[in-house]
Amino acid sequence: MNDGQAQVTTNQCDDSPSAITPRRPRIQAPDTDTIVPNLAKPPPSALISSTHNKTNSAP
Repeated sequence: MNDGQAQVTTNQCDDSPSAITPRRPRIQAPDTDTIVPNLAKPPPSALISSTHNKTNSAP
């Protein structure tokens, strides 16, 4: 039961990889490290968006 809940949480965090999670949940554990950096990349993108917003406000 705990494994099922863990998968649901992972699915919510990663929509695309969610398909891979149910196929190999144990292998997903090491893959999680690879997914973590991917999640870290979106935040920088948000910072860039904020920069564009500020640039638009300047002119």
